[in-house]
Amino acid sequence: MEARRIEMAAFKAIEHYRAAFHCSIDNGYTFGSSQLMLVSFSAELAMKALNYQHGSSASGHRLKKLLNQLPPKFSEEIETEMREEWDDYDSSLDNVDHAFVEWRYIFEAKEPKTLNVNFLMRLAEICCNIVKREFHIEERIIENGVRKIIHLPSIKK
Repeated sequence: MEARRIEMAAFKAIEHYRAAFHCSIDNGYTFGSSQLMLVSFSAELAMKALNYQHGSSASGHRLKKLLNQLPPKFSEEIETEMREEWDDYDSSLDNVDHAFVEWRYIFEAKEPKTLNVNFLMRLAEICCNIVKREFHIEERIIENGVRKIIHLPSIKK
């Protein structure tokens, strides 16, 4: 895959994370399934961008599969940080594994669904932080508290 498209996946991961945060209760709002779809898609895109950058293919929406496909240095960093905060890491990861599809079609669910949104938000945040570091993406807060990505390697200054 060409560099421009890989960087686009990286940028979109960060963009979806920011949108999910704006839908979050931490920011004073709660939009339920919209937030869950955005944050799960953010984690997915971040992991796919890291895989693409290292010459691996990645497809699908299963977060566990994407996490296991990452180069070990990334998967181990993510797992170490998450295990420090969640004693129930394995079951929480199982719970969010297919969140994008499940919550996108929540109205079709035959049974009630539950999900640890804090776990998913933290997973996406860690993935996006790695993407920022690996892709040399700089993000700054500009006027009125607005966040703006000010540097992507393929963008000419």
